[in-house]
Amino acid sequence: MAYVFAIGAPTGPTGMTGMDGAQGALGWTGPVGPTGLTGWGGWGNIGPAGNSDFNLSAVTSGTSITVTTASLGTTYYITTTGLTGITLPASMTGITSGAFWMFQNNSGAALTIALTNGTATYNGNASAASITVTAGSGLTLAYTGSGTGYIVF
Repeated sequence: MAYVFAIGAPTGPTGMTGMDGAQGALGWTGPVGPTGLTGWGGWGNIGPAGNSDFNLSAVTSGTSITVTTASLGTTYYITTTGLTGITLPASMTGITSGAFWMFQNNSGAALTIALTNGTATYNGNASAASITVTAGSGLTLAYTGSGTGYIVF
């Protein structure tokens, strides 16, 4: 069979697309990435903090925690049932709203904690002087940006 090509002749219709071919061999496996950051170890164990920006403070004894403006952003991991108070900074001058501390209760019992130097909007009360952290849960105490007022969530 001979094919005749004519220069300048119109192009005919495009034929049907053929079937896809079989998948080729897989490429090489890339390098393994770095080990991820480790947080709490679970099952009552505190894991190593893999990031220097994650501030974790273990509270294993005592009846009170004193938080400061320098400790903003810290998570307090509570394993003692004796905690009854949190002392807040006497002044939050220069601190913007939303600054916070976190409290994780892993003591096995609910804790009712009195607040010193501040009050919190908590459970519908705009000026609660104490907060309750149930066993196995946590809460965040965030600064409202005004005086010594805080919000619990």
